[in-house]
Amino acid sequence: MHRSGTSIFTRILSDIGVFVGKDLNVHCESKFFMNLNNELLSGVHAYWDTPSNVLSIQDDPATDYLTDVIRRKIKSFSFTTSYLGWRNSIFNSVPQLWGWKDPRTILFIPLYADLFKKARFIFISRNGVDVARSLQNRELSRKNKDLNSIRSVRCRSLDRAFNLWQEYALIYLEGRKSIRPGGLLEIRYEDLLSNTTEILKGVTDFLDLNPLPRYLNDDVSKVLHRSRKYGFKNDESLMKYYAEVKNDELMKMWGYDVIE
Repeated sequence: MHRSGTSIFTRILSDIGVFVGKDLNVHCESKFFMNLNNELLSGVHAYWDTPSNVLSIQDDPATDYLTDVIRRKIKSFSFTTSYLGWRNSIFNSVPQLWGWKDPRTILFIPLYADLFKKARFIFISRNGVDVARSLQNRELSRKNKDLNSIRSVRCRSLDRAFNLWQEYALIYLEGRKSIRPGGLLEIRYEDLLSNTTEILKGVTDFLDLNPLPRYLNDDVSKVLHRSRKYGFKNDESLMKYYAEVKNDELMKMWGYDVIE
């Protein structure tokens, strides 16, 4: 899900040996896979902040078409240049361990799991109130208030942004059924902040990697901002909102009905 700490986590993955793409945006998202996922969303008449149509394609023949789109794009020239980069494309080489970060990917887990049989998925959850507030802050802080394709009117409202978090969670819960046994690692962003060494050790074990020593100690304040753990607690109005939604089934499922 967007605004869940996935950018810094992806930088850590890159540091410890996972190739995450050559052409990335400021959020460490592969532009190749962003464009691909946008094409898939367009195919089902959805967008990143209106994703519910994705659920309509479950067990539908349309999934075959969308899988073909992914397969064709992976074999295209843009994959070798935008994702792999010129150096890898010149030497016709694909890194041994590669992946990508784009929150929209979780909307199409069944497609990717079917195409990449041995894929390993890492899912990071974050409590819905902090996600919703972060989405709202981003939209309200935009200098240009004109509507265009990258603006989200929906996320200007805290409640509607929270509903979006719920939609992503429900789609993810359905999609994860397609992941092979042992192919999924779930992490709570809050646990990553408070138990960094333990969580990252689990990540490197999951990926069969040797961790970098600088990530396996308690001095990670320059990398992870621990103050962001349940950041909404510092805002009285957000605490009131949390009281209203903490018993939501999805909040309870990830243990967000109780905070430290």
